[in-house]
Amino acid sequence: MRTHKIDEELLRYNTTFYPEFDFMHMLFHIILAMFAVVITVKVVAPEYMNTNLTFYLSLVTIMLYIANLTRNTFAKGYCSLTDETKVKLLFSFKSFLVIFGSLAYTEGEALNYAFNIDVLGCHNSLVARINKLYAMNDSSMTLAPHFTYVMLGLIAATLSFVLVKPSINFAYYFFSMLRA
Repeated sequence: MRTHKIDEELLRYNTTFYPEFDFMHMLFHIILAMFAVVITVKVVAPEYMNTNLTFYLSLVTIMLYIANLTRNTFAKGYCSLTDETKVKLLFSFKSFLVIFGSLAYTEGEALNYAFNIDVLGCHNSLVARINKLYAMNDSSMTLAPHFTYVMLGLIAATLSFVLVKPSINFAYYFFSMLRA
């Protein structure tokens, strides 16, 4: 959007407040730069870098993105939904079903085949970390792999829910610009 001159025509077709997106975008670049510095220091001098600060700051930035993009979603309340909110819920439900269904059907091998991500290995690592906490009370816990599939499905649903509004705005903007 930086290549377009912000004039009356752009503002008439698109009512999204872009300075907020610019601020979030700037935060995202700061987090990426910090991530690069921390990873470089971890590789060069690992004894000096024993922190997950960048990971947590990245999570804060992602949560700020989500909060900004879901602003005014339930403006009419939770029982009386707008058409845009219904589309968001439909897309998020579809994303959850596709991700959960494909992972459950292939037992996690879909991501291993497509992106070389071992979902079952990640799940076993998660269970081992949880059991370290439970070991303090001399107990243990087992989780079915479907727990991890549900979590990945919920992440996909959240991303779909958040990205529907910008997709609608940009599609309407380009439709209006091409029609004129």
